[in-house]
Amino acid sequence: MRLDSDMVLIGTGLAPLIAAQILLRQGKSVLLLNPEYDFFGENSEFGFDPLLPWQGGEIARRLTESNIEAVLRDLQPEFPGALETWPGTRSGYRDSLAPFVRSRQRLFVGRVEEDHWPIREEVALLAMEAGAKVQTIAGWDALKGFPGMSANKISDPGRYRGMSVSKVADVDVVRFRNGVREFVRERLGNEGLVVGASPIEFTAEGVRYRDQGKPVNVRVNEGVLTFWTPKLTSWIKSLTEHYDVKPTLPLGIRLWEEWSLLSKDPLDPSSIGMIDDLIVWAAGEGDPIETDGKQLGVLRRGPLHSMSTRDDSFRAWEDEAASRDSFHLIGDLTREFLHWERFTLRSLKVRRTFEWADRHPSFILFRNRFESRVVTGSEGFVADIVRTARSAAMRFIEDVRL
Repeated sequence: MRLDSDMVLIGTGLAPLIAAQILLRQGKSVLLLNPEYDFFGENSEFGFDPLLPWQGGEIARRLTESNIEAVLRDLQPEFPGALETWPGTRSGYRDSLAPFVRSRQRLFVGRVEEDHWPIREEVALLAMEAGAKVQTIAGWDALKGFPGMSANKISDPGRYRGMSVSKVADVDVVRFRNGVREFVRERLGNEGLVVGASPIEFTAEGVRYRDQGKPVNVRVNEGVLTFWTPKLTSWIKSLTEHYDVKPTLPLGIRLWEEWSLLSKDPLDPSSIGMIDDLIVWAAGEGDPIETDGKQLGVLRRGPLHSMSTRDDSFRAWEDEAASRDSFHLIGDLTREFLHWERFTLRSLKVRRTFEWADRHPSFILFRNRFESRVVTGSEGFVADIVRTARSAAMRFIEDVRL
């Protein structure tokens, strides 16, 4: 079968869907190819920015970009329906099935004896200079709002101090990306949004792939945007070698452990807590008040794998991430800090993101009859992914006009 398309988008997850929306609004014909059968199988989108490690001016900048106003400003134009906000107002629009963008305080807690607290205070000062609202707190005030804390069992509040940053956003990521996918699928149809499109190859005219075992050749009129996420690394690296391109590479692939624990008591949903490089929050879709309120999410930063370890299997990485040390840290968090008698593990997911020394530059793979670009920054915090996809699509359109 032979097709024609102005633009071909290649990738997994949210980024190519956002780019497709923007290009369709510009009157472009679009073909979207996902080599995975599960569109979000990679699961590389986070509902919030982890903000780890908490040091340096870059973290302060990211913190201000995570405030609720900035996130809503970026997400609303690219979502096909209404977004709810939490906390909401009685007179506001209410749809329990819509994606929520939640405004919570980011509560950072440390121990008095830790000698690196001034580094964290420096981040807070830089964030304040950039417009964030930061408050220094201590003792009981630093602990009582921490998600999952058994406040009646706190025996040593004087040991702790903290900082809180108000109006930091997190996104109901599952509903958000599903809503975008269904909207794009409806506009492109089954021939325009293809999953399981593998292998994907470039030809002199455009792109060749297999759809349900049948070969498809596509003539590309303007260009190809490939959104690079960790699962595509081996394929992207083979393409750069073939076309003799030497892009800036990430330092490596960071593993993240996302734990889901069950609490016997309802959780305070108003804060996302940070302690010992663990991020803790009341998890769930929709309005936190309308959920059972007993699912505690814990995100832990795992090991960094060098890009040279391209042959390591993801299963081996999973086994390394969910280690004895991980269970020890989660045990310390629940027993020693939150004062739980025990915890019940609901699920554990291992995620992957790129880690860069500096900004992550996109690059041109080749320029022939059409242009092929590789876009980085396509995984991580949902709001950052939307910004990346919008910028990539609009920059390509502007370059074609020139």
